[in-house]
Amino acid sequence: MFDRDKYVKINESIIYTPKIKEDKKLLIMSDTHIHNNSNLKSMDEFLQIIDKENPDYIFLVGDIVDSPRILNENEKVVTSFITSLSSIAKTYITLGNHELDDNNYFNIQALIDYFEKINKLRYINVLDNKTKIEGDLLLTGFTQELDIYTNNKLHEDHELFRDSFLSRNFKNKENKYNILLTHSPESIIKNLDILSKYDLFLTGHYHNGLTPALFDGLFQNKGFISPKLKIFPEYAKGLINLNDSYLLITGGVNKFGVSVNKYLKYLNKFYYKQFDIVNLTNDEEKNNTQNKYVKKLKL
Repeated sequence: MFDRDKYVKINESIIYTPKIKEDKKLLIMSDTHIHNNSNLKSMDEFLQIIDKENPDYIFLVGDIVDSPRILNENEKVVTSFITSLSSIAKTYITLGNHELDDNNYFNIQALIDYFEKINKLRYINVLDNKTKIEGDLLLTGFTQELDIYTNNKLHEDHELFRDSFLSRNFKNKENKYNILLTHSPESIIKNLDILSKYDLFLTGHYHNGLTPALFDGLFQNKGFISPKLKIFPEYAKGLINLNDSYLLITGGVNKFGVSVNKYLKYLNKFYYKQFDIVNLTNDEEKNNTQNKYVKKLKL
């Protein structure tokens, strides 16, 4: 009945765009929260499922590790996971709040150095406030600084997000399909006026609105609770049509890490592991974003 975390829920959607020459399959995940007790065996089973999906690109949008110090304790597992993803498809990474949340400067610096090293490996691209063209796609990774998450107890600092984003002076191209990778979706909703040139936003952070597996089909995009402890947040999961663009909030591989409370990880058994697939197509007849289907695969 329980142990839902031994299953993987895959949400698959189709988006039509005339900007691409050939169909592309994107696999998006977040919030793996690798910690000091994570092991290669459980990772391997998860990777086998990803491999069977045969994506063209993999996007890992933050909170890969539970805290920066994990790299001191379990770097082998982190590296093995990322390089295994890149052996399946080109892998693009952006950072989340858990990569940045540490009072020890040396842990933060070690994490930055680690991702710079990983970025040099084949088929791995760490988009830490960087832009890269990949065929018909223009990919931008925006790392939201920690203060955006922590300045306000009730909501994220949307003004700081705005100022920080504009200071990066990211460029878009009208003839490319513009994708923004960033960890949290909250400030995107509040700043759509400065983000109008993006076609697709890939985010995570909300952990599927902490919606238990038993109730997962109850709400389309609403969740039970947000990271800021807001009850029934309106935008917490799934693919959301913003009229001129789409916002994807992927549900997260793990809902609870161990950095806040080591006992919370036991609640993961009530939640599916999740990732999303977005199929981009230039065939307008295939466009069917509202009728995505779900696969449940036992690990």
